[in-house]
Amino acid sequence: MTMKKTEIFHLPAPIVTILLIVVWFCIGWVASTLYQRMTDPSRGMIATVIGNIQAKAYAETSRQELTYNAIKSILSSLGDRYAEFRDPVLASRNSQELEGDGTAAIGVKGEMQNGQFVLTEIIPALPADLNGLKPGDIITSIDGWTIPADCTSNDVLLMLRNKDVPVAHLEVSRSGSQMSLDIPRQPVESVQSKVLDHQIGYLRFDLIGQDTPGMIKTEIEKLQSKNIQGLIIDLRYNGGGWMEATLKIIDLFEAEGIAYFARLRDGTEISYPTSSGDIAEKIPLVVLISHATYSASETMAASLKDRGRAVLVGETTHGKGSIVENISLADGSEIVFTVARWISPVNKTDYEGIGVPPDIDIADNSNSGKDGVLDAAVDYLLSHRQGS
Repeated sequence: MTMKKTEIFHLPAPIVTILLIVVWFCIGWVASTLYQRMTDPSRGMIATVIGNIQAKAYAETSRQELTYNAIKSILSSLGDRYAEFRDPVLASRNSQELEGDGTAAIGVKGEMQNGQFVLTEIIPALPADLNGLKPGDIITSIDGWTIPADCTSNDVLLMLRNKDVPVAHLEVSRSGSQMSLDIPRQPVESVQSKVLDHQIGYLRFDLIGQDTPGMIKTEIEKLQSKNIQGLIIDLRYNGGGWMEATLKIIDLFEAEGIAYFARLRDGTEISYPTSSGDIAEKIPLVVLISHATYSASETMAASLKDRGRAVLVGETTHGKGSIVENISLADGSEIVFTVARWISPVNKTDYEGIGVPPDIDIADNSNSGKDGVLDAAVDYLLSHRQGS
């Protein structure tokens, strides 16, 4: 019997080396995982609980629902009011808005009350007003996304601002009756600027995304080309955003020094420096703030105040002094929790829960048709100009 000749294929040496590395890595990973499971029984406890409930419990539920509830319970145990779980839809929207170059609005304000999102204000002449929404209405669904009872107000507003869907498809409850409404979304500029009377520049941005520093610099250059003699930055409606981008914005207005500190749980303080030579370090500056000034925008206001670069006009800010981290999970959902506190650069004040106070305290009366906060800022800059 003649045996068939066996053909032998020789792999190049570099590929053999790479394959060996991969194989040994896999063996090491498997061994490490097994060791951790044997030495840390808690790693498998949640999976065991979920598996048994799904297989045997009289109340039928999905593995995903059980997993999500377990994650929410873990986050709740932290006692961290900013810790939250975002489902894949909400996590995607959050990432989209922070990384994008614009947003949209229907013209409402609202808040979570007893697990429901209740509209507290309808802004006149904007789409929500023109299409029949009223204060007290309860929004239960946005573009097919059902609002969870444990959702935050900011997350609901985030879903309402989806610029990629031109019309917001809403399910609304009003006095016990259900209705469906389609409301056009109106694009909102990420950064707005104009020149007020007396050659005073005005700059407003309501979110701090990755591209915001560059857009602000462009708008400042436009304002400076018109020979402005002072600048008002309106942060009254700013909901915060990326801390890295916030540092870049602060650096436009501050010379060499510290923008802010991050204080870790062990007391370690990490400094975030600014450098000299940016375009707006010497222009007279006033910052407008309110109770809606939130998170990273509070950091900016506190830094400019602490460093003596700006006067704050308006009302005490919200009081979010935490730096959170977003961690993506396998299915596109994410968890958010506090990893540090931001601290002002000179007085080293922690504003968590107390907010950044204004230098000139003026209540917002914009609903009266007169913006007294903006008027006070203009008056301050004019008196400062005359005084100099």
